[in-house]
Amino acid sequence: MRIIKSLVAVAFVSALTACGPETITVTMNAQNNSNENGKAVLTEVSSGTTRVTINLTPGTDTGMQAAHIHTGTCAQLGGVYQSLNPVVSGQSTKDLAVDFEEFKKNPGKYAINVHLSSNDATYVSCGDIK
Repeated sequence: MRIIKSLVAVAFVSALTACGPETITVTMNAQNNSNENGKAVLTEVSSGTTRVTINLTPGTDTGMQAAHIHTGTCAQLGGVYQSLNPVVSGQSTKDLAVDFEEFKKNPGKYAINVHLSSNDATYVSCGDIK
């Protein structure tokens, strides 16, 4: 009986591992006629760490574009919750010291926002984390 229980436990853990890390995909929508659409993916890296990867269709080349996770929604952004690495040529990746469960258990509480540049806060893309 112990062998069977052990085999079941090993099979269960293997099945969970085979599924890979949990993710949340965020649809990024262009704002202010920027044509910067795409997606952001939040990935559970480990307990206490979430990776945010942004992939946008690049708009006008403005160099580095500031990006943040804000409280609220795209319709009503609150303050900056976490700063992200700048978006360059439509791409950005950053590991945050935030547990993935914070985003998973609070759909609609946060949004990802990208600005025209580091010097121009005009919004060019935004997506609600659902």
